[in-house]
Amino acid sequence: MSDNKSTGPTGNETHDKAIAEIWALFKESEARRTREAENQKKEDEVRKREADARQAKAEARLAKTEKLVDKMSKEISRLSRKLSKEEGQWGRIAESLVGGGLIGIMKKRFGVVLDCVSLHTKGEYNNKPWEIDVIGVNSNIVVIVEVKTTLDTSHTNKFINSIVNRFPKLVKHYEKGKIYAGIAYVRTSSNEAKTIEHAEQNGLFAIKVINDTSKVVNSPDFKLHDHQANQPSVAE
Repeated sequence: MSDNKSTGPTGNETHDKAIAEIWALFKESEARRTREAENQKKEDEVRKREADARQAKAEARLAKTEKLVDKMSKEISRLSRKLSKEEGQWGRIAESLVGGGLIGIMKKRFGVVLDCVSLHTKGEYNNKPWEIDVIGVNSNIVVIVEVKTTLDTSHTNKFINSIVNRFPKLVKHYEKGKIYAGIAYVRTSSNEAKTIEHAEQNGLFAIKVINDTSKVVNSPDFKLHDHQANQPSVAE
């Protein structure tokens, strides 16, 4: 009988080696998953920090924008109040200039002699107050003028409808005399020539306030319109 011993692995050794290799692969796979999970977690944290940073910047920009809008809104309100105050001051100055020069203007330009001129004539009709900026009168003529710092055709229409066409009812002791009407302004909101043309179409003379004077700016062939005798419909 031979006395040689087998040098190859036994069945148990082969099994153990296979188990060890499988275990090694398992541990390597687990380690890989752990690393990937940690890397993913780190990436998620980085993205979250970046998202938080972007959100913080967006909120900061929004807060800055809201602050700027609030500041601009307050500035616009302040400027509006200032402009309104300045408009009112210019309006009063214009009324004084027109009122002070109306007698000379009407005599020189239209041959109408006025005895006196009044500013801010007020009254009430059908329980509603009304006011006329400038009125000039003589025994049988009344001249009424609406004064605007910035004239728009809508002002002309309103003046015609609310004052000129209703004047005999507003001031009854002038209901039998001639009524001449006009508008005065410092500037116009749109094309000045068209604004004056619109006034003329409605039978109104136009006075422009320039520096410390006022002058009639109607076309040379414009004639005064007696609104008492023939009230025109308002031309749009």
